[in-house]
Amino acid sequence: MVLENKFIKVGLFAALFVSFLVSINIGVRRFNFEEQNNKVEVAVSYNAIKRLSIRGGSIETNTLLERLKKESGITSVALEEDTLEYFVNEGKVTVLKGSEIMNMYRVGHVNRYLLTHLYKQIKVKPDRFYLIIDEKSDYEQIRDFLNVEFGKDNVRRVGSLNILEVVDDRDDLMQLGLGVSKQHIKDVLALGLRPIIRLKNSNRLSTSAIKQKILSFVSEVPEATIIFEGKTVLGYPSQIEYLQEKVKDNDLKIGIVEFSSQLGDHNLAKGLPEHVLRVHSIGEDELRYMPAKKAKARYLRAAKERGIKILFVYPYFQVFEDTPIVEFNIAFIKDITEGLEVFGFEVAPVLELPVDSYHSAKKWEIFLLSLGVLTTILFLIHYYIPLSLLRTSIIYIGFILSFYACLKFNLLTSWNQAMAVMVAVLFPSLAVISQFPTEQDLIRNKGRFLSAILYFLKLLGMCMVGAFLIVGFLSDIKFVFGIERFAGVKISFILPLIFVSIYFYLRPHRITSMFFILKRLFYSPVRTVGLLAITVFFASVLVLVLRSGNYIPMPSIFLEERFRAWLEAVLLVRPRTKEFLIGYPFLLFAYMKIDKELSRQWLWFFNVIGTVALISVVNSFCHVHTPLSISIYRTVLGMLLGFVIGHIYIIVFNGLQRLFKSRTHA
Repeated sequence: MVLENKFIKVGLFAALFVSFLVSINIGVRRFNFEEQNNKVEVAVSYNAIKRLSIRGGSIETNTLLERLKKESGITSVALEEDTLEYFVNEGKVTVLKGSEIMNMYRVGHVNRYLLTHLYKQIKVKPDRFYLIIDEKSDYEQIRDFLNVEFGKDNVRRVGSLNILEVVDDRDDLMQLGLGVSKQHIKDVLALGLRPIIRLKNSNRLSTSAIKQKILSFVSEVPEATIIFEGKTVLGYPSQIEYLQEKVKDNDLKIGIVEFSSQLGDHNLAKGLPEHVLRVHSIGEDELRYMPAKKAKARYLRAAKERGIKILFVYPYFQVFEDTPIVEFNIAFIKDITEGLEVFGFEVAPVLELPVDSYHSAKKWEIFLLSLGVLTTILFLIHYYIPLSLLRTSIIYIGFILSFYACLKFNLLTSWNQAMAVMVAVLFPSLAVISQFPTEQDLIRNKGRFLSAILYFLKLLGMCMVGAFLIVGFLSDIKFVFGIERFAGVKISFILPLIFVSIYFYLRPHRITSMFFILKRLFYSPVRTVGLLAITVFFASVLVLVLRSGNYIPMPSIFLEERFRAWLEAVLLVRPRTKEFLIGYPFLLFAYMKIDKELSRQWLWFFNVIGTVALISVVNSFCHVHTPLSISIYRTVLGMLLGFVIGHIYIIVFNGLQRLFKSRTHA
């Protein structure tokens, strides 16, 4: 076989080593970028604080904002667009339908002079709405936005009065976004806080509507951050590209709320990766049933583990405690800002990102990383199929031509995604298959405890090589900011389990007869113990796949949530339970008990379950928006805990075994 050739083998190891060095260099660049990018913004909603001020005993909104800044450390205030509903509630605008005016005029009740004047100026139409506006500045703001929304021909002024006639239904008219109040912007700036602009999408979308909304704030808040309000982003579906142009022209930033389902946010962010800030928020409905302690932990976890730059904090409006509602919320937000500082974050407005100082992988670096993946593919194939020089040459040529084609057709991002998936599949599989000892290896190893430590270090070392290769392939700023995601989560969980189970079930000396053995197994009678093992295996895989990612929610088992919260409180970052409670202990049990209490006939079962830990290690680095320091810390922590808990399992097993033997003997 070609891999038994000494010179070829050395050459392949050299290629893998060079690709690893390149990946380390890329990882260092990303680590330095993350260290520079350590600001987190804590924002509150202006409208929510206004509601809180009323519930707190009619405190002035600006007074409450000032207290929040001084006592809790908020940095920013999100200003929602004015609506007709807002103007009506403030007593600045009266909205009457034509039929209401006609009825009021006939009966002769409210405001006889105004109604008579209006009624004689024009022929009132029963299906139209008439906006009676007090202030000239409010009139001009509302008129300009309605002209853009409906067109000038459909918005009519009544004589020289501050009265507008429009055609619409009431619900739509009252909720139209009419730009951000300049007075609110001035108030927030006067308090030393940073305004964040919240914009609604236009129901009658046009470039004029987008331009008008941006003009409403851009002169007062240059380089502002926008967080979109509603189920769609501004510009969806037909004007996303125009909005991208306006964002670039005005050097604005876009806040993308994680786990939200706003239509158009992904397409918008893809074209503006350098302008994106990731936002985490807990909605008012969800907050109603969530304890403050849990909400605080979730906000802090978002910042430290997922690189969130803006924490958009809604207040509690229902407080079942003796503490006054305002004091409760000030203490709640203060706990969040102090927690951020404990973790080393600077609580401050994120005015700019150090994107210019970050350099993702270059094309030649991607090529060297890819050679490392090819080498790993050859090593793994070698354990299943003999490789001749001809087969190896064909694989190499095909691989290089594929890379060239991706460069030629501008498909490098797709290539990087495919390589990352391959790495996530290859390295956990190869680590277990190549490092688990043969009978002869165990005979030579006198002390299994020390050799088990070395075994774990080898497994972790190989997985870390794969992890840093993934860091290199997914080094583009779109992955670092969470705009693009690793696309092979499910595949990377399932395929390594299949590779490992086939290899250890067939065992090395039967691997070449794989087809005939699997055929014989298919037709052989099923024993109870075998059926039980297969059932446990497939059930474990099913739960593992369903609980990976954020797509299919799974219920937590008994006390699991409390256990996780306790781990996070004690260790700062929660290690993966499937690593230290399941995966590593199974790997350790198989290593310590093989050829003693455990037959190699059952090695496939224990190593497959154990491989879950290694899959999880590599998968942690596929979440590129998680800081590297957090991923490395969590990985080392998981292995150490897994090694300790694995020995506890073995001690319990030995004790039960002795107890069973003594009772049997008696």
